[in-house]
Amino acid sequence: MYIKTTLFYWIFPLFILFFSCKPVNNTSVKKIQPSINYTKIDLYPVLPECAKIETRLQKTCFYQAIAKRIQQNITQKNIRLNTKTKDSIIVEFTIDTLGVAKITSIQHHYNNHTKIEDSIIKNSFQNLPKMKPAIKMGIPVKAQFTIPIIIRTKNDL
Repeated sequence: MYIKTTLFYWIFPLFILFFSCKPVNNTSVKKIQPSINYTKIDLYPVLPECAKIETRLQKTCFYQAIAKRIQQNITQKNIRLNTKTKDSIIVEFTIDTLGVAKITSIQHHYNNHTKIEDSIIKNSFQNLPKMKPAIKMGIPVKAQFTIPIIIRTKNDL
């Protein structure tokens, strides 16, 4: 009698556990969890001058507004260089969930760059106004962007 009850208490639960569980099917998991592209954002950050523009045009406005602000900052500095300067610069920057832009890297394609150029570009990003952050699935997210900048002296134009 003792052996029958022991077997009942141990084997019966194991039997139920073993035969009641279904193996997880990968296709059912894929149906439940939608595929999310983490490298793409739904809405680009919005600068104040782009706030009234249609959503589909905000990406273009975002890049044009940043390029315009950098160009204005370079023009306002009116730096005179004694040497010919021609440089192609790639600026990588992030905009955090609060809408603040920060430079992550500045890459020069020519070796004759000056620290003045870097400081002007950094100053341009520090002077960017606070903006609405990028949106992914309705949530503000930190996003990284890249913008090319070409610097030439008037002699090169």
